[in-house]
Amino acid sequence: SNGVVMREGQAVQIYNNTYLLNGKRGKLTIRERVEWVDVSNVNAPGFDYRPGVAIGTWKVVSGTGAYSKVSGGGRSGHAGMGAQWFIRQEGYLSLP
Repeated sequence: SNGVVMREGQAVQIYNNTYLLNGKRGKLTIRERVEWVDVSNVNAPGFDYRPGVAIGTWKVVSGTGAYSKVSGGGRSGHAGMGAQWFIRQEGYLSLP
């Protein structure tokens, strides 16, 4: 976590993640900011963290090869409990 803020009495954990996506035609780096909220005060079975949900935004920060001039971004939704983790990222990419 990159910090915790309180919103109307609820703790919201802020995460800033960077992902490097490798492909045959180059690499694409995206940065995502996520706001995570626990949905239980009990840890997930067999794990040392609580289940939760999050929303976030992401954007392209750099690219190489065929992706060198790609720009764009979008939003994300997350749900996690133990080893099960679900993420959906949607948005737009464009070339100049």
